[in-house]
Amino acid sequence: AKSAPDSRYTLQGAEVLDKATRLIWKRCSEGQQWDVVTNTCTGLADTFEWSSALMLADGQWRLPNIKELFSLVEIACFEPAINIVAFPDTPNGLFISSSNQRWHINFSDGDYGSTNPGEKYVRLVRNQ
Repeated sequence: AKSAPDSRYTLQGAEVLDKATRLIWKRCSEGQQWDVVTNTCTGLADTFEWSSALMLADGQWRLPNIKELFSLVEIACFEPAINIVAFPDTPNGLFISSSNQRWHINFSDGDYGSTNPGEKYVRLVRNQ
Protein backbone atom coordinates (compact mmCIF):
# COMPACT_ATOMS: atom_id res chain seq x y z
CA ALA A 1 0.00 0.00 0.00
CA LYS A 2 1.12 3.51 -0.70
CA SER A 3 2.08 5.67 2.26
CA ALA A 4 1.59 8.93 0.34
CA PRO A 5 -1.05 8.34 -2.38
CA ASP A 6 -2.22 11.08 -4.76
CA SER A 7 -5.44 11.43 -2.75
CA ARG A 8 -3.44 12.71 0.23
CA TYR A 9 -2.46 15.88 -1.63
CA THR A 10 -4.29 18.91 -2.97
CA LEU A 11 -2.30 20.35 -5.86
CA GLN A 12 -2.25 24.16 -5.88
CA GLY A 13 0.02 25.13 -8.77
CA ALA A 14 3.58 25.52 -7.44
CA GLU A 15 2.40 24.43 -3.98
CA VAL A 16 0.82 21.31 -2.58
CA LEU A 17 -1.28 20.83 0.56
CA ASP A 18 -0.61 17.63 2.46
CA LYS A 19 -4.05 16.83 3.89
CA ALA A 20 -2.53 14.40 6.41
CA THR A 21 -0.17 16.90 8.05
CA ARG A 22 -1.95 20.16 7.04
CA LEU A 23 1.38 21.50 5.76
CA ILE A 24 1.88 23.32 2.46
CA TRP A 25 5.00 22.36 0.53
CA LYS A 26 6.77 23.84 -2.44
CA ARG A 27 6.42 21.27 -5.21
CA CYS A 28 9.90 22.03 -6.53
CA SER A 29 13.21 21.68 -4.75
CA GLU A 30 15.08 24.93 -4.19
CA GLY A 31 16.81 26.02 -7.38
CA GLN A 32 14.07 24.59 -9.59
CA GLN A 33 11.18 26.66 -10.95
CA TRP A 34 7.55 25.67 -11.40
CA ASP A 35 6.48 25.65 -15.05
CA VAL A 36 2.75 26.46 -15.30
CA VAL A 37 2.58 25.26 -18.91
CA THR A 38 4.00 21.77 -18.37
CA ASN A 39 3.00 21.44 -14.69
CA THR A 40 6.44 20.31 -13.67
CA CYS A 41 9.65 21.56 -12.10
CA THR A 42 12.34 22.80 -14.45
CA GLY A 43 16.00 23.50 -13.95
CA LEU A 44 18.44 21.87 -11.58
CA ALA A 45 17.97 21.71 -7.85
CA ASP A 46 20.64 23.51 -5.83
CA THR A 47 22.36 22.15 -2.74
CA PHE A 48 22.97 24.16 0.40
CA GLU A 49 24.98 23.98 3.59
CA TRP A 50 22.72 23.82 6.68
CA SER A 51 23.29 27.45 7.71
CA SER A 52 22.54 28.66 4.17
CA ALA A 53 19.44 26.46 4.00
CA LEU A 54 18.11 27.94 7.24
CA MET A 55 18.53 31.42 5.73
CA LEU A 56 16.14 30.50 2.89
CA ALA A 57 13.31 30.96 5.40
CA ASP A 58 11.57 34.22 4.56
CA GLY A 59 8.91 34.49 7.24
CA GLN A 60 6.46 32.49 5.15
CA TRP A 61 8.54 29.48 4.03
CA ARG A 62 10.83 27.54 6.34
CA LEU A 63 13.08 24.51 6.41
CA PRO A 64 11.11 21.44 7.57
CA ASN A 65 12.11 19.48 10.64
CA ILE A 66 13.10 15.84 10.21
CA LYS A 67 9.62 14.47 11.04
CA GLU A 68 7.92 16.81 8.56
CA LEU A 69 10.39 15.91 5.83
CA PHE A 70 10.08 12.19 6.56
CA SER A 71 6.29 12.47 6.18
CA LEU A 72 6.86 12.95 2.43
CA VAL A 73 8.52 9.57 1.93
CA GLU A 74 6.51 7.24 -0.30
CA ILE A 75 7.49 3.72 0.72
CA ALA A 76 6.11 2.21 -2.50
CA CYS A 77 8.47 4.28 -4.69
CA PHE A 78 12.20 4.24 -5.27
CA GLU A 79 14.50 6.75 -6.96
CA PRO A 80 12.79 8.95 -5.89
CA ALA A 81 10.93 7.69 -2.83
CA ILE A 82 8.33 10.45 -2.99
CA ASN A 83 4.98 11.00 -4.71
CA ILE A 84 6.12 12.28 -8.12
CA VAL A 85 2.67 13.65 -9.02
CA ALA A 86 2.82 16.00 -6.04
CA PHE A 87 6.60 16.51 -6.21
CA PRO A 88 7.79 16.12 -9.82
CA ASP A 89 11.48 16.00 -10.70
CA THR A 90 12.64 15.44 -7.12
CA PRO A 91 16.36 14.69 -7.12
CA ASN A 92 17.55 11.31 -5.86
CA GLY A 93 19.62 12.54 -2.95
CA LEU A 94 19.89 13.88 0.55
CA PHE A 95 17.49 16.60 1.70
CA ILE A 96 18.43 18.60 4.78
CA SER A 97 16.15 19.24 7.75
CA SER A 98 16.05 22.09 10.24
CA SER A 99 16.46 19.64 13.13
CA ASN A 100 20.24 19.32 12.89
CA GLN A 101 22.88 19.97 10.26
CA ARG A 102 23.53 16.23 10.07
CA TRP A 103 19.93 14.93 9.86
CA HIS A 104 18.59 14.25 6.40
CA ILE A 105 16.15 12.21 4.35
CA ASN A 106 17.52 10.39 1.31
CA PHE A 107 14.79 10.60 -1.32
CA SER A 108 16.56 8.00 -3.41
CA ASP A 109 15.35 5.24 -1.07
CA GLY A 110 13.41 7.03 1.68
CA ASP A 111 15.99 6.32 4.35
CA TYR A 112 16.83 8.85 7.03
CA GLY A 113 19.94 9.32 9.01
CA SER A 114 22.87 11.42 10.03
CA THR A 115 25.84 12.30 7.85
CA ASN A 116 28.71 14.70 7.92
CA PRO A 117 27.62 18.29 7.44
CA GLY A 118 27.69 19.28 3.80
CA GLU A 119 25.59 20.49 0.94
CA LYS A 120 22.19 18.85 0.58
CA TYR A 121 18.98 19.54 -1.33
CA VAL A 122 16.19 21.67 0.18
CA ARG A 123 12.39 21.57 0.01
CA LEU A 124 10.62 24.36 1.87
CA VAL A 125 7.36 24.14 3.80
CA ARG A 126 4.90 26.46 5.50
CA ASN A 127 2.02 26.06 7.87
CA GLN A 128 -1.44 26.19 6.36
